[in-house]
Amino acid sequence: MIHLYCAFTFLLLFGALAYGETTYQYRDEQGGVVLSSEPLDSTHLTLVTVWKPWTPPQNRYKDSAENRQALLPIIKAAAKESGLPFALLDAVISVESSYDSNAISPAGAVGLMQLMPTVIKQCRITNSNDPVENTRCGSQYLAQLLRQYDGDVSLALAAYNAGEQAVQQFQGVPPYKETRNYITRILKKYLNYQYN
Repeated sequence: MIHLYCAFTFLLLFGALAYGETTYQYRDEQGGVVLSSEPLDSTHLTLVTVWKPWTPPQNRYKDSAENRQALLPIIKAAAKESGLPFALLDAVISVESSYDSNAISPAGAVGLMQLMPTVIKQCRITNSNDPVENTRCGSQYLAQLLRQYDGDVSLALAAYNAGEQAVQQFQGVPPYKETRNYITRILKKYLNYQYN
């Protein structure tokens, strides 16, 4: 089961980030989420992460509403098959490739979900640019990461972006600006898609 923060928590977090405030996220002894614009000194709270404001980078690819509409049935089918929330998968594809099935990153990631060669090999897909194969493979990998990190969406996204080794090395979301921006962008789109 995927544990997600409530919509109110997301709104507080993104509202703070939109106004350029650093946000500190803590977990209390009962597992509740505590957000603050300043560091808190308490023995009853555990610091989870620090979210810094960001300026959205330019998309590498033109975001195409027409492409998105054409791909929605494929995205919905892959989400259902993998057990992922449709809005989450849709948000990942939007950020990863802007719905461009021919997208290739400088690091060699390919297709809608920007799959790296090791992931493509694990999935045994024959055409990594094929929207169906790419989305199925990427959604299965993301679902696997969510299970691995006990439903923690931020950790799963961090591993998807920076690699599982980076998450293990830093015992959480790596302090890489690109990865933190990536997570923020996806969660913002996820919230938007989920409630619109």
